[in-house]
This record gives sequence, C-alpha cells and structure tokens, in this order.
Amino acid sequence: MRCACLAALALLLSACNMLTLNSGTANAPNSIFSSSAAPILTTATAGMLQAAKYFAIQLQNVGQNGTVDIPNISAISTSRYDVVAIDEITTSNSALKLNTVAIVNQIHATAGTALSHKILLAYVDIGEAENYRTYWQTAWTSSPPSFILGLDPNGFANNFTVDYADARWQSIVYGTPTSLVDQAMADGFDGVFLDNVAAYSYPAVVNADQSAQSDMVAFVSKISLYAKNKNPNFLIVTNGGAGLVNDPRFLAAIDADSEEGLFYGSSATQQGDIPTDGATRAATITLLERIQAMNKPVISIDYATKPDDVQLAYAGGAANRFIEYVTTRNLSQLTTTPPPALGQTSALRSVSAP
Repeated sequence: MRCACLAALALLLSACNMLTLNSGTANAPNSIFSSSAAPILTTATAGMLQAAKYFAIQLQNVGQNGTVDIPNISAISTSRYDVVAIDEITTSNSALKLNTVAIVNQIHATAGTALSHKILLAYVDIGEAENYRTYWQTAWTSSPPSFILGLDPNGFANNFTVDYADARWQSIVYGTPTSLVDQAMADGFDGVFLDNVAAYSYPAVVNADQSAQSDMVAFVSKISLYAKNKNPNFLIVTNGGAGLVNDPRFLAAIDADSEEGLFYGSSATQQGDIPTDGATRAATITLLERIQAMNKPVISIDYATKPDDVQLAYAGGAANRFIEYVTTRNLSQLTTTPPPALGQTSALRSVSAP
C-alpha cells in the first residue's frame, strides 16, 4: 500500500509539471491554479472534425475535484485521441474546481493521431437540468420551476427532465454571458457536445409538449445559429440525434452526431455489456447514414468491458464507418479498452512528441 501511495504521488507531481507547460510557475496566467488564464485561440473547423479518426469522452474527474484530477487531465492531454469531450468545469458548482481555460489550453497544446492539435468539445446537457451546475438554485430542490418536469428516466439521480421549449430553460443554455454555450465559447472550447437531444422521447416531455420532436430540432437549430454567428467554426455535435435526421433543419445545424449503445448499452445497475436489439440497431444505423451522406461524422459510444463485446463493438463501428469508442457508463476516466489501432500503450504519447 505504501508503494502504491508513493507511485501515486510521483504521478501527481509529474502531471503538475505537464499541466504547466505553458507557464513558468503555478501562479503564471495560464496555470490551472490561476483565475486569469486567457484562451489560446485554435483553428478547429468542420473539415478537421471530418478528418478525425479517434474520439474519447470523460465527464468525471476532469477538474471538478481540484488537484486530484490532474493525472486524468494529463492522460487526456497526452493521448492520441483527435476529438475529446469533457465536462464544462466552469459551470460546475464545485468549490474545488480548477481553471477551465488553462485545462483547455493544455489539451489544445497536444496533437491527436490525425490532427495537429486536439478538438475539444464541452459537454452541455440541453435536455435535462443538473443539480451540480452553477445555474441550479437551492430552492429548486423543494420547489422547482415549472420547466423542470421530473427525474431523469435513465437512472441518473442528479438529473431532471425539462421542458426545453421553455424560454427560461433556453436562456440557461445559450444567449447570456453565463449561459452554458456562451461559457464554453469563452473558455476556448472548439465546440459543444449537446447531450439528451433524444429527450423529446421521454414520457414527461411527451406529456408536456405535443411538438416535442420539432421543438428539439428548433432548439438545436437556434443554438447552432447563435454560436456560429459568434464563431463560424464553432462545432455543434449532438448526442442521440438519429431520430431527428428526417428534418433538414437538424442536418443543417449539426457538424456531427454521436449515438450511445448501438452495440452494447448500460443501465443504472450495470456499467455495460448489455447487447442492443439487432433490429433497433439496424434502424438507427439507417438513419445515421443520412448524416454520413452529408460528409458529417458519426461517433458511436458503446459500453462494454468483456473482451468479446469490446471487439465486436469496434468491429461494428468500423464496418459502418463510425468513430467508435468503447468505455463504461460512469465516464470517469479514459477507456481501458481503446481502439485496436491505438492499443493500451500507443493510446498515449509523450508530451514532447511531435
């Protein structure tokens, strides 16, 4: 046990050194400990997104918990993934959170496999409210506003389904200096990873909004138009948008779509390895082909740990020209089952590598 603690300490010190690549000391402007880090402008474009080969996502332990998260941030920085989605740390209500701008700058400073610098997407949930965000008001726990419709139907205890057509919710998501999308832009992200786009199918939403599907398309379209008016290269990546592809507004608004569990899903009690029904998968893939026909990437996120399931998911993703990523439901670290072409060792590179 003592050896393990010493090894962890050495890793933490090494990670601290990596994360201050752009600054001389921990107090320098671009340090994760500084409140005055300035975004380093990058040139990510839709064309670069189309050229990407590898994607990863990590939503927990990426700065919300303070310095204990440094090794995870370093692992992302030194990985060979071209596109990475992480939580938008500034919007977390954690008192320990690190400086998001400096984290973004650090990850941007390293290359992926196909790209000279990583594309970094900010996770933004547009279909549900999260009680660990800065916008969440204490009074909402006992007396929520009318746009909060109920608990998340998929077992995430801190998430609440919303009436996303409500102007009050939309103003939380975009259009003000402290809104989720605006914060992601201010912090230097290349784009947003919009989650719960499929919330139009949630029972509470269907009961509250007879035009739920069309309203979600309108919502995504407004977010895209707003963001791209401010930065034409800002990327809009949706999660769960397959059911919206028959609406041309949706296809025009997005730069890529992600789908979860095409091959293996998860549940509140199981981290992965739940096979997806073949007919459901085939129908979804047919819809996703409409996105691919517009030369827009499709990302596939599957949840599996069993070697045979992992192998089948990566093979299925490759066969359908998806950018495949196999991980576990908690998304608390980079996957331990990276794409075969990367492998567990080659998924990481030295910070000083070209």
